[in-house]
Amino acid sequence: MITDGAYQFVRHPGYLGHMLCMAGIGLALSSLIALGLTILMLPLLLWRIRHEEQMLSAEFGEEYLSYKKRTKRLIPFIY
Repeated sequence: MITDGAYQFVRHPGYLGHMLCMAGIGLALSSLIALGLTILMLPLLLWRIRHEEQMLSAEFGEEYLSYKKRTKRLIPFIY
């Protein structure tokens, strides 16, 4: 289990990067459709994160639960 680098701030930095890229493309193109798709993807992403965290908790046990307590899920220092 990796807990350094970007993972010391958020548990899912890849998903955060993906959402930022999608939002950035929407803003760069001045596209409300792209921004809307970014917003529509968020519930699906949160659903996937919830299931991945259940799997990781089952696989790594107390080590992952401890990691969850000291990091945020998706947005550094907030969520």
